[in-house]
Amino acid sequence: VMGGSMMGLSIQSLDIPIIKGSGGLLALVESELATRPEPGPCIRCASCVSACPIGLVPLEMAALIRSGDLKASVEIGLKDCIGCGTCSFVCPSQIPLVQYFNHAKGELAAQDRGKMKQDAIRQLVEARDARMEREAREKAEAAARRKAERERAKAASLASKAASAAPARNADSPAITTEETTA
Repeated sequence: VMGGSMMGLSIQSLDIPIIKGSGGLLALVESELATRPEPGPCIRCASCVSACPIGLVPLEMAALIRSGDLKASVEIGLKDCIGCGTCSFVCPSQIPLVQYFNHAKGELAAQDRGKMKQDAIRQLVEARDARMEREAREKAEAAARRKAERERAKAASLASKAASAAPARNADSPAITTEETTA
């Protein structure tokens, strides 16, 4: 049991490393292991309530967790539970209350991770859509600038052709002198 007899978690393999944060390691031999009887129904004795050092109501939290109402169990203090195991130890019905609480906390954490993942994906999609719109707008603006540049170049080309053609016509036609106009 890693973490001590009350708050520890049973480990199934000796390959799990001991780390700096490990509070203790309890190694039991087969004869020291008590077989826990099958949990019975809650008799609502409230032994768990009086034993809870935080002042929670473990029997209500367990009932809500069993019914699947995790939100209501959080509202009455699931996240405040320190997992000390006192409620499970004093329960005459041998209900593994701390296991229920740890399972519910794990489910809540998984739901939170799922929500965070969905939010991250939504933000990425929104950023991609904004980038695609910006790129399309920039592409359209660049096309409009190129078209306007082509139009200006075409107009300038026509103007230069007209200007070069006008003196050529004047050179081909006979020059009118002032003497001819007065006569």
